[in-house]
Amino acid sequence: MVRIEHCVGTDGKRYCVPGMRAFAARHGLDFRAFLRGGVPAAELERTGDAMALRAAQRARKEHEHGQQ
Repeated sequence: MVRIEHCVGTDGKRYCVPGMRAFAARHGLDFRAFLRGGVPAAELERTGDAMALRAAQRARKEHEHGQQ
């Protein structure tokens, strides 16, 4: 699951909430569900968006290392 804490750019700064909300609306994602518990990495990966792919990669890496 990709959660808000995974949404960090290469500069170490978190993605802005208004931008994430707009992204979710553009791609038909439930932003409130994302804030409550996250969304499956595959949902973000399907968008093909570079920032979404980076967040999904971060979440998968965390999961692989058992840090959930």
